[in-house]
Amino acid sequence: MEPAGRLRTICHVQPGQWLVEGISFYAGSALRWLRDRAAAGRPAGYTWLEQLAAAVPPGARGLTARLAPADAWTWAHWQPPFPSPPTAGTGEQARAIQEAAAYSTRLTAGLISEMPGLGAWHTVILTGGAARSTLWPQILADVLGSPVSVPDHVESAALGAAVLAGRGAGVLPPGAAADDPPGAGRESPGSVRVAYPNPAGQQAYDLLYERWRSSDLGEAGERQS
Repeated sequence: MEPAGRLRTICHVQPGQWLVEGISFYAGSALRWLRDRAAAGRPAGYTWLEQLAAAVPPGARGLTARLAPADAWTWAHWQPPFPSPPTAGTGEQARAIQEAAAYSTRLTAGLISEMPGLGAWHTVILTGGAARSTLWPQILADVLGSPVSVPDHVESAALGAAVLAGRGAGVLPPGAAADDPPGAGRESPGSVRVAYPNPAGQQAYDLLYERWRSSDLGEAGERQS
């Protein structure tokens, strides 16, 4: 367990293993909020937002998204990612949301590295809705200074639930025996693409991250991770 209680430790489906996690506080819902607000009526709203965000330099021209002040279990205290309607453009807003999520991830990775017996993390895998983006993995790679792999099956939670449901119903993956661990019988999916850190982007984000961490938003994220 993380000694200061800034990360959650949850029992894993496999005996003797544990899941340690931080919470990025609804980064996906913040981007959806922007899509519904700024890209309403566009068939490819997320694609349009990404195109705009890709044209914005690191730092979103000074705009920072607020993702931390949210209830981790309910929507009761959810707030828009910007305290007041920003004067910045839609591309800046989209990039600021993705950057805030990446900063939160770097903070969590640092806390995990400090946990007794674990040490530094070695592999970064991005799954979920953000993995469908091309810009978000690159931002994450630049912020973390580490390659980010995107597997061929990005809905990993749904895949794991399906495997467990199948086992509960007596349906085993090909090549698995009944007494095998839950993950057996399915080879780990290969990465279809990898985002590598860009030296210029990494240098910019090292400075931006330290600025974020010393801000009220970064301090709030560290308390609530």
